[in-house]
Amino acid sequence: MRALLLCFVLFSLAGGDSKFPTREEALSQLIPEAKWSVETVYLSKATRKRAKELAGSKVSGVVRGYQATSKEGKHLGWAIVDTHRVRAKGESLMFAVSPEGKLLGSRVLGFAEPRDYLLPAKWFKQLEGRVLDDQLHLKKGVDGVTGATLSSRAAVNATRRALALWEVTRESP
Repeated sequence: MRALLLCFVLFSLAGGDSKFPTREEALSQLIPEAKWSVETVYLSKATRKRAKELAGSKVSGVVRGYQATSKEGKHLGWAIVDTHRVRAKGESLMFAVSPEGKLLGSRVLGFAEPRDYLLPAKWFKQLEGRVLDDQLHLKKGVDGVTGATLSSRAAVNATRRALALWEVTRESP
């Protein structure tokens, strides 16, 4: 976990690769008309356990999300950054989720693996509109990328975590 955090910090300090948007740029790309606010949610043991079950992988007990609202105050969606290991190095992905729990889109914020393993933006399009269900798995309802199977698996798992965290934070009082 410390290695992933270090990777994320290095992305931030280096300004990231020019191919990758900043957090603010990604937010404005995902829901352009939104006003964004930061929200930190501390998950209880029970909520964290439920999120882990839904996602199929471990989740953090502290969730830093971004709430999107319109000028009129209408809730437009939620976004989260998931930083994880692909092989030996880190990747940071941002996901936006609709109020109904559908994936609105995603952006790669950082990728420390060799560029040959970086998934193209076109690949992420297949995830848009998806919900957290049994089809949201690699080789089941999601196609992988030849030569980038670990990257594909890591991105699908991160998508599942983002949708699971959206669900459990909406259930929490």
